[in-house]
Amino acid sequence: MWSRLEKVRRAIEQRDPATGLRSGHLFDDHAAVLSRAPGHLAVFVVEIDDRWDFSPDLAVATAAEALKVQHKRSSDRLYRVGARSFASFGLFASKRHVYLRAEAMRAAVSVAGLEPFIGVATADESPQDRAPARLRRLAECYRDDAKTQRSRIFPPWDDGPKPPPVSSASPLVTVEAVP
Repeated sequence: MWSRLEKVRRAIEQRDPATGLRSGHLFDDHAAVLSRAPGHLAVFVVEIDDRWDFSPDLAVATAAEALKVQHKRSSDRLYRVGARSFASFGLFASKRHVYLRAEAMRAAVSVAGLEPFIGVATADESPQDRAPARLRRLAECYRDDAKTQRSRIFPPWDDGPKPPPVSSASPLVTVEAVP
């Protein structure tokens, strides 16, 4: 009988009772298993803007449900990591795919009427860069940067060098009409 109660207790500890998401203390262990596979490992930390009338639990549960409905992948796992935040991780073919996923997460949560701030940390295939705890801390710092800069996803996707801005105050070329 005690072993059955112990199994029930462990199952309860694995879930956040208010939202049903996986408990944050499981994040590092689960991500460590996935980090052994090849590909770009990405950690997303999402925080829901606190200016809404939602309780923190309802805000996180609503955002998680929106993600499950809009963009469910068989490998998606969400972990409650703060009062108004949750984390996710995954393997992607390229950094471009990571940012497409972050944008899809932002859109899904926005459709639910919430405003997310998403921190994205990525690692290539080198083992020292793939420590889940380090990536999670980095994603949390990026999430905080997104909040201070009022950006929805941080760092923003950089797909190459941009042309220098052109000032409209002084024309670069003067065109004269020839009679």
